Amino acid sequence: MGVILQLLSALAHGGSQNVFYEGNIGPYAARVIIQRPEVVPGLAEITVRLLQGEVDRVRVLPLKWNLGKRGGPTPDVAEPVRGESGLYSARLWFMEGGSQSVEVTLDGSAGEGAIQIPVAVMPTRVGTMPPGLGTVLVLLTIVLVILLLGIVRAAVRESVLPPGEVITRRRVWNARVAVVIAAVVVAGGLYGGRLWWEAEKNDYLNRRLYRPMPCDIEARIENGQRIIRLELAEQDIRRRSPIVPDHGKLMHLVLVSVPDQSVLAHLHPLKLNRRTFVVALPDLPAGDYAVYGEVTYETGFSENIVGEVKLSGVLNEMQGGVGLERDPDDSWLVLGNPGQASPVDGRRIFDSSGGFSVEWLDARRLVAGRDLSLRFQVRDAGGQPVSLDPYLGMLGHVFIRTADGHLFTHLHPSGSYSMVSQQLFDLRARGEAPITIDFQTMEPTCEIPGVEESIAYWLGQKPAGSDHSISFPWKFVDPGNYRVWFQFRSGAKVYTAVFDADVLPPK
Repeated sequence: MGVILQLLSALAHGGSQNVFYEGNIGPYAARVIIQRPEVVPGLAEITVRLLQGEVDRVRVLPLKWNLGKRGGPTPDVAEPVRGESGLYSARLWFMEGGSQSVEVTLDGSAGEGAIQIPVAVMPTRVGTMPPGLGTVLVLLTIVLVILLLGIVRAAVRESVLPPGEVITRRRVWNARVAVVIAAVVVAGGLYGGRLWWEAEKNDYLNRRLYRPMPCDIEARIENGQRIIRLELAEQDIRRRSPIVPDHGKLMHLVLVSVPDQSVLAHLHPLKLNRRTFVVALPDLPAGDYAVYGEVTYETGFSENIVGEVKLSGVLNEMQGGVGLERDPDDSWLVLGNPGQASPVDGRRIFDSSGGFSVEWLDARRLVAGRDLSLRFQVRDAGGQPVSLDPYLGMLGHVFIRTADGHLFTHLHPSGSYSMVSQQLFDLRARGEAPITIDFQTMEPTCEIPGVEESIAYWLGQKPAGSDHSISFPWKFVDPGNYRVWFQFRSGAKVYTAVFDADVLPPK
């Protein structure tokens, strides 16, 4: 069960099979949901809902990171969904795993708009036949073999005889020999087919089926500092391209205390070498923690490195090490009372430090399977909405985790994808980034715009609402209990609000 939970939590930047985008696409605004296939080759389900403007046509196109449009198929036209105004749907084949994107193009009277939405395609399960189908196929194979041998027997024994001529003993024996030879050939073909099937299955299981990056995670003391050290598996990291900074950070490390989820720390480790990251620990209480390390590679592929660590009053002390300064963008919250995350008078309000209160708007009734906007509004001590400052290039960040840990996700206002992955696809589309990568090097070869260069575009993709509220596209796929953290910056300080969500099953 632990391996399954780790696999589900490691699904790229999101931890969910769905990839979300919400924001501007040229002169239009739309929400796009891409449901990735669990088996590859497989079909991705894509829905495009217009939020602003009218269009005549919606096109979707899958693109591989190193091929672009020259290696892509003809775009598919998304069809309008009957009974739903402004909603379009399409199905796209992904023939192999890895870093890919879906280009969504909207055509209308206001012109054309297009957006690249990165999709980390990962086969996460093995397809199985429906019950009874295997038995039916075996029976049909037996029938076909019997019919084939009957055809061979008739062809040799009597098909060339003139009408009325008696079948000789020689022909009878020739027919029997032919049937034996045909049976051997058919058996050989079936055996060869089985060998091919087993080879394909083993290749899928051993090479193509996605497995999370193994990682040794240790909390210890170096130079008098409490640190966490992450050692990525040497063999696995060599099969991946160099790690690139995602909105300014090579890794976003999130610690969540388990099982109570009363502590969340959002930290940014320092890279010592290609496989080693270290980060100074804030003053967190002792206990068990779930660990999620978000990274994106130069191909645009992103994943969560998942593990566990135990913080105790007594940690191993190591001589030497690197003196670490805390990243100014590190943030953490320790709930004095886990019940603080519960709704207040039917409204979901969290009283933050610094005189701020945060309300999760439109969250009185949450039902699984519905498209949502997780909308938050920050107010000052006087109850007036506050205009927020960017934090890591975004107006806010949301983390969502199920009580049992099988899902963990990180959302931005514009969606659940990696921002640097989108930048890489855009650069390659313009011919400004290489399509060949040396997987053995430590540093990336392409130059990626920094946060300061990109912030205007990021904020323009999905600006705050007129009431200064910040929204995040999401869909709770399964009913259950979730904890939701909303992080925002005001001035120089980062704040975290916490909420609990009880998601009901669909009717």
